[in-house]
Amino acid sequence: MSLQVITLTDDQATYTCKLSKGEECCGFLILGKDGFECAKSSEELGKLLLKRLVDGTSNAKGFGEWEGCIWKKRNKKIKV
Repeated sequence: MSLQVITLTDDQATYTCKLSKGEECCGFLILGKDGFECAKSSEELGKLLLKRLVDGTSNAKGFGEWEGCIWKKRNKKIKV
């Protein structure tokens, strides 16, 4: 699986991606070996996480793209 993730600061994960906000948390927020990452621009992993969000099988229910979203700033898109 090829990953194209965006590395996030702890503050970005907390305030933008809503870490620790339960269901409000972005479903594309993951924890990698170097810290928090956004997996929305990863074609394979992004599709898998999107499917879980749509199916309602993930704890996090947020689709992201809130104010300050780094993924949104980079204008990446997932092909569904």
